[in-house]
Amino acid sequence: MLYILSSFCKSNVCKFGKTELKGLMNWNHLYCFYEVARHQSLKKAAISLGNASSTISEQVKKLEDSLDIKLFNRIGRELILTNEGEEVYSYAKEIFEKGKRLIDSVTHNDTAGYSVKVGLENHLETESVYGFLKDYWDGYSDFGVVETRRSKNLSQSLYFLEHSVVDWLVSSTSINDDRFKSVKIFDLEYNFYCSASLIEGVSDEASLLSELPMAKFGTNENDSMNIKNLLLEEGIYLKEELSSDHPEFLIQLCRAGKLILLSPGQRGVGIDGLSKITLQKKLTVPTYVLFKRKDEQLLFIRKLRDLIADRNGAPLGTGNLVAQFLSANWKSPVDRIN
Repeated sequence: MLYILSSFCKSNVCKFGKTELKGLMNWNHLYCFYEVARHQSLKKAAISLGNASSTISEQVKKLEDSLDIKLFNRIGRELILTNEGEEVYSYAKEIFEKGKRLIDSVTHNDTAGYSVKVGLENHLETESVYGFLKDYWDGYSDFGVVETRRSKNLSQSLYFLEHSVVDWLVSSTSINDDRFKSVKIFDLEYNFYCSASLIEGVSDEASLLSELPMAKFGTNENDSMNIKNLLLEEGIYLKEELSSDHPEFLIQLCRAGKLILLSPGQRGVGIDGLSKITLQKKLTVPTYVLFKRKDEQLLFIRKLRDLIADRNGAPLGTGNLVAQFLSANWKSPVDRIN
C-alpha cells in the first residue's frame, strides 16, 4: 500500500500543528506508528506488518524524532497515546483508511480493511436489528470497526448514503432507484401489549384494541399505516392513537391498564407486568439493507452479503425488551436529528 501513496511532504520544511518538520516525513515511519496505535500493541503491529517488533519500534522512534514529540507513554506493558500522539493518529487514520479504500476499489482485496459507517433509521432501533449489526461487526472486525449513525427517516437516510456519510443503511423501505440497491434481511414483527391483569378473563383479546387508546413506539408513519391496514383486514378498528418520546411513561400507563402499547416484538421476550395480545394474523414489516450499486464489489458490501447468506432462514435475534425501551438510545426527535 505504501508504494501507492506519494510523499507526505514535498518541501524541506513543513508544518504539523505547531511543530516544524525538518526534511521529509517518511511514510513507512507514519504507517508503522498507525499500526501500533491501531492495535495498541507493538507485537500485534509487528505481526500485522510482517516485521520484527524491534524494527517497528525503531520506525516509530524515527517518526518521534522527525516530529520532535513523544507519541506514546508506556505504562507497564501498555502503550498509551499521548495528546500529540492522539492528534497524529487521527490524521494517520484518515490518510491510511482512504488509501485502503482506494486499494479495495481497484483490487477488491480483502486485506484492505478500513472502518465502516452504517445508517439506522431511529424507528428500527430494536434488538433484532442490533443483533444483525453485531453479527456484521463479528464478520468485519478483522478489517476495521463498525460505526453507526442514526437517521430520522428514509429521506435523511438516502441523503447520508448518497453523500457517503454512511456506507450502507438499514431501512423498512425498499426503493426503486438505479443508484441504490435494496436487499431484504428479515421481517420485523410488531406486537400489541396490555396490562397482564387486564387480559385475564377476556375471551377476545383483539377487542381490547377497540376499547383502549393505542400508544406507538418504535414505528414510523409508513409502518403504522401498514399495520393499521392489516388490522382493518381483520375487522379490528383502533379507538385512538397516541405517541410519546418517553417509553417509561407509556409502560407505566400500559401496566395500569390505561392503554395498549404497539412495539417491535422479540420472540420469547416480554415486559414485566405486560402481556402480548394474540391476533389471528402476525403484524410484520419487511426490513432492508440499502447500499450504492457502485459499491457492490467492495469489501464492506461483500461481508454484508456473506452475513445475509449465512442468516437466510435463521431466527431473528432476541434480547431484553425492557432494556430496549429504557435504553438511552431512545431520545427525543430533536436529539435524534442532532
